[in-house]
Amino acid sequence: MVPDNLTLSKTYANPELDALRTIASISGCISDRDRMRQDTPFSTITRMVEEIRQLKVLIPDERNDSVFAHPITYAILRLFKHTLNTMIHLPYSQFAASDKQFEYTRVEVLESAEGAIRAHQDMRDMQDTVAKCHLYDFLAFNAAVILVTDLAAKETPRSAEEEERIWTVITELVSRLRKTGESLESATAEQAAEVLENLHRACKGIYRGHEFHRQIALLGKVQISRATEQHGDVEASTTTVLLETNTYTFRVPDEHLTEKELADDWSAQTTLDLKYGWRGSPPKGLDQPIPDPFTRLDRGTYLHDRPEKDVYKLLIDTYRLRVEDMYRLEGEVEQDSLYSGASDGLAGFKKFLRKVSTQKGLLPPWWTPEKRKECEEFGMTSSEPSLKTGVEKADIIEHYGDSQFPMQLRMLGECKKI
Repeated sequence: MVPDNLTLSKTYANPELDALRTIASISGCISDRDRMRQDTPFSTITRMVEEIRQLKVLIPDERNDSVFAHPITYAILRLFKHTLNTMIHLPYSQFAASDKQFEYTRVEVLESAEGAIRAHQDMRDMQDTVAKCHLYDFLAFNAAVILVTDLAAKETPRSAEEEERIWTVITELVSRLRKTGESLESATAEQAAEVLENLHRACKGIYRGHEFHRQIALLGKVQISRATEQHGDVEASTTTVLLETNTYTFRVPDEHLTEKELADDWSAQTTLDLKYGWRGSPPKGLDQPIPDPFTRLDRGTYLHDRPEKDVYKLLIDTYRLRVEDMYRLEGEVEQDSLYSGASDGLAGFKKFLRKVSTQKGLLPPWWTPEKRKECEEFGMTSSEPSLKTGVEKADIIEHYGDSQFPMQLRMLGECKKI
C-alpha cells in the first residue's frame, strides 16, 4: 500500500507537500525545455508558466500570508521558488536589451535573485545551530552571481544608491557564507564567499590579486585578471572579468560532477576542458565569439572589438541573408545578386559595403578602403561564407551553431537603416 504522503490524494491538506509537488513538476518542465529547446511543445511552456504562477501563490514572500507551520521550511521553499523562477526566465532575459518584450523576464530574474538571497538569510538567521547544506548555500551564491553580472554589465538603469544597496545584499551574503564556512568547515560556502569577494573587488576596480580562475560545478568558469600599461609617467591597470556559464542558456546535465560535487576544490577543476553554453555567440564559425551580442547591436558596436576576418564574415553573411530574405519573404530580387542571374554576388556586395561605410560608428575604427577591398576579396576566395553561393536561414544556424544568429545578422542589416 502506498503511504498517503506519497500519493496525490487531497484527503489531508498539507501545504508543504503541495508546494513540493509543484516544485517537482516545474523542475520537470524546465528539464524538458532545456533538453528539447526549440522543439519544446507549447503545452510544456504553458504548464510551466501556469505552475510557477501557482507556486507564487502557494509560497508568498510575506510571512504573514504564509500557511506553513515551520519558519525554516517556509524559507527553504521560498529559496526553491525563486531559484525556479530564475531558471525559467534567464534564457530569455539576455534579449531584453534589444527587444523590450523580454524586459519583464529580466525584471523577474533580478527580483528572484534578490528573493533567493533573502530566503537564504532568513533560513540561516533562524537556525540555532548552523547546519551544513551545500545546495542552499550554492543557490544563494548563484543568485548573487546573477546580480553581480547585471551590475557589471550596466544594462539595468539604477541610481548610485540602488546599486550600493544591491552590493550590500551581496556582501552580507558573503559574511554569512564566511561564517558558515568557518563554523562547519564547509568548502562550498568558503569558496563561494571567495569568488563573490573577488568579483566585488574587480567590479569596484580594487582587485589587486594574481590571476584568479575557478571552475564551478553547475555554474561554469570565473576568471579575473589584471593588465598594467605604462603611459609616460602614469601606470594604468585594467581588470577583466570573464564568465563562462550554462546558467544563462538552455542547460544540459553537468557530466563532470565529482563525488564531492559542490564541495570539491573549485580551483583544481580548471584543468578540465569544458565547453559552456553561454561562452559567447556564436558557438562556432567565428574566431572570437562575444557574450553580449544583442546589447552591442542595440548600442551600434556589434562589429567592434572583433578580429578582422570575423568582421568580414559577418558583413558577407549579413548581405547574403538579406538578399535571401528579400527574395523569399518580400518577393523582390536584389540587382547584381545571384538571384538576378549574376555569376556571383560581388557587385551587389560592393554596393552594400559602400552603404555600410556611410553609417557613422557602425564599422570598427580600423576599417579603411584597403580593408573594404580585403573584405570583398575574402568573400570571393573563402569557401564559407562565399559570395559565389546563396544562403538560407537554416544554413546560417547550422554553420554558426546558434538558432538566434540569423536574428543577429538581420538586426545588423537594419542598423542605422543600411
